[in-house]
Amino acid sequence: MARFVTRLLAREHMKVHWVQSGERGLSAVADARYDAILLDVELPGMDGLQVLSELERTQGRNRPPVVVLTAAPRKDVLKESFRLGA
Repeated sequence: MARFVTRLLAREHMKVHWVQSGERGLSAVADARYDAILLDVELPGMDGLQVLSELERTQGRNRPPVVVLTAAPRKDVLKESFRLGA
């Protein structure tokens, strides 16, 4: 799915940086400025909610907007995502 979304956004002339783990995502956000983050809940290692929590803790309102994606939506995950600012 990530490959598909990456191609779709690139086809619309958007610059896309795809990373495959939560830890790499945090590192990328620390090293560069992004207009938005698409964040999968089910990442290997650090999951998407942990990444979102860490972004909120370290960057607060200065972080880019985050859209959380998941193949298996659950109310508790959605509520926590919103609480963390997604």
